[in-house]
Amino acid sequence: MTIVLFALFAPRPSALGAKLVIGFHILAYGLLKFVFDESVTLHFLHLYGLLFIAESVIMIAAMKLAPRDHSQDRTVTRAKGTGAYAVVNLTPWKYAVPMSILLCGGVVTLYWLFSPFGIAA
Repeated sequence: MTIVLFALFAPRPSALGAKLVIGFHILAYGLLKFVFDESVTLHFLHLYGLLFIAESVIMIAAMKLAPRDHSQDRTVTRAKGTGAYAVVNLTPWKYAVPMSILLCGGVVTLYWLFSPFGIAA
């Protein structure tokens, strides 16, 4: 989650930071849930919150220590060999709204189905 958020919103996300965060997350979560499970009695959501903060610090430190040489430029660039800008089709997908409603309805249905009101009763 941390890597995705930094990749989307940070101006210069670091690939080194992402690699460090993956290794740190696997190691820290594995140790806290399987080795120190008896002594650390945190709920997994609280553990994820603490890991998110620690991983954010790692990503920020990596961005300061090993920044990318260029920022993520999301502007339209000129087509190679021509003086004109490249044409990009930005027409919205016509099934976006129905598919969103279908997916949200599916999630609500699954929650209801496996709740005490559904088959879990």
